[in-house]
Amino acid sequence: IDPREGDMVTKVALLDLTYKELKGLITSWGSPRYRADQIAEWLYKHLATDFDQMHNLPLPLRERLKEKAEIQRLTVKAKISSPDRLTRKLLFALPDGNTIESVLMRYERRNTLCLSTQVGCPIGCPFCATGQSGFVRDLSPGEITEQALYFAREERVTNIVFMGMGEPFLN
Repeated sequence: IDPREGDMVTKVALLDLTYKELKGLITSWGSPRYRADQIAEWLYKHLATDFDQMHNLPLPLRERLKEKAEIQRLTVKAKISSPDRLTRKLLFALPDGNTIESVLMRYERRNTLCLSTQVGCPIGCPFCATGQSGFVRDLSPGEITEQALYFAREERVTNIVFMGMGEPFLN
C-alpha cells in the first residue's frame, strides 16, 4: 500500500507492454529511449528474470524498475513429464489465482511449445475438460509470452503452437 495514496500499488507488467509502450514508460521516467532497447534485449534475448541481471542499466533505473515494474508473474504449481521425458507439462498459477497449462514436446529435430491463451474456454466441446470447465478470461500478452520465455530459459524452442487452454483465435 502506498501510504501517500492509501491505494494498492500496482506494478507494470513489462511483458504486457508493446515496444512503443515500453519506450514511453522509460522516457516518462526521464531515462533516454535507448534504455528501452536495453531492457527489451534483457527480457527477450538474454531471458532475464531479475532487474539486477540488467547490469548495463544505471542503478537508479534498476531500482525504479524493481519498485514500479515486474517481469515474472506466473508461478509454477506443478510439473509432469512423460515416462520417456520427451513431453513436459507445467501448471502455472496466474496472479489472480487462476491456473493454465503449457506443454513442451521434444522431437528429434524440433522442440514444440504448446501455449494457453485463455483461462478456460467458451466453446464447451463435450470431449474437452477445459471446455467443460467454462470460460474465465483471456490471458494478457505478457501471460502468454511468459509461458514461452519460461521454457526458452531451459532449452531451445523451435516451434510454438496455441493448442493449450482456450481457443487462441478468440483472444
